[in-house]
Amino acid sequence: MTVPSQTRIELIPFSREDFDRLISWLPTEDDLITWCAAFFNYPLTHAQLERYLESVKVPNARLVFKAYSIEHGPMGHIEVSHIWPHLSSRLSRVLVAPDKRHRGFGSDAVREAVSLSFKQHEVDRIDLGVSAANVAAIGC
Repeated sequence: MTVPSQTRIELIPFSREDFDRLISWLPTEDDLITWCAAFFNYPLTHAQLERYLESVKVPNARLVFKAYSIEHGPMGHIEVSHIWPHLSSRLSRVLVAPDKRHRGFGSDAVREAVSLSFKQHEVDRIDLGVSAANVAAIGC
């Protein structure tokens, strides 16, 4: 049973300071594949994450965030991609820190990203880029 989170999640732009934390949350190849399919290669490296940050500079390509709580600190990672202002966007690469899972924090981060997409880009539709096998992400 998932206990609803009482913590407000804030989305803060993902930065180089977050690299080691994100890498530590993906210790196995299976973890990486579940999170991002073939977008990154195992093991995740700073060089791959540098390229990822560079891709944020392309207009409407993606927004990349760490999910943060004042009470609990960094909670996860989430991306809004395929941004077509006034049309649609996609949530992808959603990850909750291993020690924070099954407490509703992923849902909080998703709600924040959805809200941001509707407010900032005035989209009409948001989809979720997820593997059919990733039952936890679909449930979130």
